[in-house]
Amino acid sequence: MKTLFKRALSSRLISRAIDIAAVHKLTPSMSDASPIGLEIERKWHFCGTPALLKELKDSALEVEYLRQWCIQKPLEKTMVRFRNFYSDIAATPNTHMETEVTMKLGKGMVRKELNADVAGYYEPVANNIHKTRYHFVLENGMKAVMDVYHGANHGLVHIEIEFKSKAEALAFEAPLGFGKDVTTELSHTNMSLHSNPYRAWFD
Repeated sequence: MKTLFKRALSSRLISRAIDIAAVHKLTPSMSDASPIGLEIERKWHFCGTPALLKELKDSALEVEYLRQWCIQKPLEKTMVRFRNFYSDIAATPNTHMETEVTMKLGKGMVRKELNADVAGYYEPVANNIHKTRYHFVLENGMKAVMDVYHGANHGLVHIEIEFKSKAEALAFEAPLGFGKDVTTELSHTNMSLHSNPYRAWFD
């Protein structure tokens, strides 16, 4: 019964995602979407030294180049994120590798999440978020990612870690170099960085 309920719930969420995307003339096929799950994640505004930034970049096990943009209806708690992956930092159509669509429900540290790959190339909307993502492993073995932003969000660096449980997330003590925990700060969300990019904070 629980499995049938989860399938029905996932179907409704997929329909909502497609409905939101259709408003913006985007028509992803999410028939192969992953099961809905919980994303338990914390985010830090990295304010460490240039030397530490370089150290983290150099220790990266994987580097990704991407552009992403979010869609959300007024008064709607569901957010749909489109993310293009590229083979180099220029992030142009001819270097496009794949596109992923993600639907998130809720806000803060714990959210429901649904992911799917989509076929074809989706032209990023205006004010899309352009960033380089570095994957690395902490001394305790935990995986983390560092997003270094470009364009209108140049100068902003985030570090994110996903956890297996809320208790684990709350118990985690970040290294001093991570900077300020901004998990619950709306100004650091993807939706906000579209309309109010980092460089505009200082105008």
